Amino acid sequence: MKDMLGSFAYDWLRKGIDKMAAIYWLIGFVVLLGIEAATMALTTIWFAGGALAAFILALLGAGVEVQLAVFVIVSFALLFFTRPFALKYVNRNTVKTNSES
Repeated sequence: MKDMLGSFAYDWLRKGIDKMAAIYWLIGFVVLLGIEAATMALTTIWFAGGALAAFILALLGAGVEVQLAVFVIVSFALLFFTRPFALKYVNRNTVKTNSES
């Protein structure tokens, strides 16, 4: 494909595709934040953090494989390391009812 388009056109097309990945990560970040704001259940905020990290890497020019790996690693790291602390402070005033009491 590079021979058909020429070096300049190929590089320009490739950079355009790379920037689209950044836009997709930004859209994913905003959608995940919107879902979290609507539910307030601490379910998607961890993945929004991963999408933000992948967005930054996309802007820096990292490959899609690296972006996906960082998304998964950051999302699960946030989920496993910060969720217990967040639940401790978010659910501290919950009144126990029915079978919980």
